[in-house]
Amino acid sequence: MRSHLFPRAGSADHSATPFFAVLGPHRSGTSCVAMVLHHLGVHMGNRLSGYEPTGGGEAIGLAQLCEEAMRFPATDPHWPDQLISHKLRSWILQWQAEASRRCTVAGGKYPHLCRFANHLHEAIGDSLRIIAVDRDINASIRSLKTRSHKHRGRWFAATDTDCERVQTSLIEHRDRFIELHPNVPVFASISWT
Repeated sequence: MRSHLFPRAGSADHSATPFFAVLGPHRSGTSCVAMVLHHLGVHMGNRLSGYEPTGGGEAIGLAQLCEEAMRFPATDPHWPDQLISHKLRSWILQWQAEASRRCTVAGGKYPHLCRFANHLHEAIGDSLRIIAVDRDINASIRSLKTRSHKHRGRWFAATDTDCERVQTSLIEHRDRFIELHPNVPVFASISWT
């Protein structure tokens, strides 16, 4: 018989526990920021991956969730909003529970989270904290184009037009969310040249 007094840790309410979302488009410096957080003890994931050979600071499960909801280089998800929020909430609550057991806080990084900022907020409400990472949009577009040209035919490569479209969309969604939600803490706005 299962007791309702001790719910699974992954479904417990951790709304008072912050979740740090590193938000920035592709090739903007978010991998560096995520890895710094990881080395400082923020629980960014058990298995981190990413494009960068030194580590991208992306939890594999979060990356898979984001790609299933909106396959790169799409700018709009093919999952309904409610499903995205539900999946993000489940993932984050599990991460927060694990971080709590480790006496730390949880965080996450994946470029799609810029597009899913509203979904994050709907999923975890006041526990959302944003670390905004900025790089000149034209520099990040050029960098994404270079990566795509170098890896033609791979799933993470895109046309020049798609590179411009996806980068612009991600930054616009993130900045619009921040503007419309002034009560959501933005702990840092880190700019890269």
